[in-house]
Amino acid sequence: MALSNKLARRGFTLIELLVVIAIIAILAGMLLPALSKAKEKALGTKCMSNNKQLQLAWTLYHDDFDSRIARGGNGAAITTTNNTWCAGWMRPGGGVYAAGDETNTAYFMDAQLGRYARTPGVFKCPSDKFKYPGTVDVFCRSVSMNNWMNGSARMIANPAFTPVPRVYQRSTEISNPTEKYVFLHEDPNTIDDGYFAVDMSVPSGWGSDNLPTAVPTVSMTCAENSDENDACRAYNAGPQADSTRVAASLPTAKSPARRRITPA
Repeated sequence: MALSNKLARRGFTLIELLVVIAIIAILAGMLLPALSKAKEKALGTKCMSNNKQLQLAWTLYHDDFDSRIARGGNGAAITTTNNTWCAGWMRPGGGVYAAGDETNTAYFMDAQLGRYARTPGVFKCPSDKFKYPGTVDVFCRSVSMNNWMNGSARMIANPAFTPVPRVYQRSTEISNPTEKYVFLHEDPNTIDDGYFAVDMSVPSGWGSDNLPTAVPTVSMTCAENSDENDACRAYNAGPQADSTRVAASLPTAKSPARRRITPA
């Protein structure tokens, strides 16, 4: 009987057990936000790493082709991948889109940079999980290429603007390369082909441009008759950012991408 009582005294009482559970819950509540931030930071780091690898692939390409840089996205059929860094159209309702194209990595892996990048994951920011309405899955590509990098001039808002900035075709033509960009994480509401449109004929605003994933949290002036007008209005009406967006891989809001191209 004495031994039985001694063993009984060694156990936890209900109150003690509840106190231990409460302490564990408090500690978990303190640690989980820190772990969540660490995860977000890790995703941002991975996104930047992917962008660096893609930029390296772009560099290797022009090193192999006498300084000729890869062609900008053309939004055309998959049979044209030898003429561009990225063919096809991912967003429903435009271009050559067909159901499932948003997950078809052949549009860029079979294109000019595919064999240099080696893996389709390089073209995707891991935190980008936005599913565009009407698509079968999330986009397989998060980035687009600056239209002034061997794409075409975009002077819609003011066609008479001069001087017209240079469309770079060779790496040797690019002066002050630290002030230029090639790839940019594009907003899922405007991403479609591999061409990031920047209209340099207006001093500010994004009305006739594609949109980066992170822009200053202010309303934009939407251009009339612009291909991106619906997305521009949707941006003004909706949240300015969400948890799927990683700004770490983008130019800062104080120096948006449109200001990074200077006239030749």
